[in-house]
Amino acid sequence: MKKILVIATLLFATSPFVVGQTQQGQSGGAASAASTADMEKMLIEIEKKSWEPLKTKQVEEARKLAAPGYRAIYYGQIKDAEETYKDINDIDMKSISFSDWKVTFPVKGTAIVTYKFDAKQSYKGQDTSGQSVATAVWVNIGGEWKQAVYAESRVEQGQPTQATPQQPTEKKP
Repeated sequence: MKKILVIATLLFATSPFVVGQTQQGQSGGAASAASTADMEKMLIEIEKKSWEPLKTKQVEEARKLAAPGYRAIYYGQIKDAEETYKDINDIDMKSISFSDWKVTFPVKGTAIVTYKFDAKQSYKGQDTSGQSVATAVWVNIGGEWKQAVYAESRVEQGQPTQATPQQPTEKKP
């Protein structure tokens, strides 16, 4: 009986610490390498999930993922949240695949997610299929990750998708 009581007490006493660590990790606090990797995986999954409302044309689901003041850059235009939601009905997404995911945490509660995607899609009836690179900025608001900024740029045939370092130029007197 004492053994069961000791085990139950230990489980009860340690459970707030486990919950506290999980909540701290999700809110973007300082994290160990393992929890940083977990956060990266979670944010990649959230970013992938953000494409679902586009594919299924569910504007209300898209609204749930956006931070206040959301901005997007695509098809050569800067758009606010309402303009983006209107575009959902004009985009016909047939398929999409992702690669080259990178996640960084520049400050507490903020994540930058970059990746490549290859989509078969059209916008307002015009084919926009091809490979693009994308950046999404996610912010943690009240324990929930919300997308604040999204930008994509089409990769032209033969164009590298990795930055190449620029050589410093000499200043001439």
